[in-house]
Amino acid sequence: MVSTVTLPPAVAVGSVSIATRPVAPPLTESPAAPEHEKQALTQTCQIMQHAADQLSETCQALFSNHRDQIAHLAVEIARVVLMQKVLEGAYDIEAIVKESLTHAPTRENLTIRVNPEDLADCCAAQSGKAGEAFEGVQFVGDHGVGRAECVVESPRGIVQ
Repeated sequence: MVSTVTLPPAVAVGSVSIATRPVAPPLTESPAAPEHEKQALTQTCQIMQHAADQLSETCQALFSNHRDQIAHLAVEIARVVLMQKVLEGAYDIEAIVKESLTHAPTRENLTIRVNPEDLADCCAAQSGKAGEAFEGVQFVGDHGVGRAECVVESPRGIVQ
């Protein structure tokens, strides 16, 4: 009696691969041969299951690490792009100030500190058609505030 067991072809994931081969039949036929084959097959299955479990854990760890690295790289790229836009002056200080005002605890007696290079644009927006949004607001130039940033001061607190 001769029998063979064929396992699926090689499995490759990332840089890890598992090659599978048919299990060789016993060389002699004896009453103990089927039991020997069964034990060999059971042992092979256990080894393959252990290898599959390790491969699954490794893949999960690799994918998890890559996900974290991708998120970190995306944030870093966004930071670099934004910094370049700030250096070029390609930002809308008016929109930045308006967004900050939505977080202000009150709309009365507000002082908004901006970088002196942004002060002219803020004053122009205040006297222009966006002036309604900046009623009751006093803009002040402050070298301690970065470009494209503002600090909203009110009697109830500060919004940065």
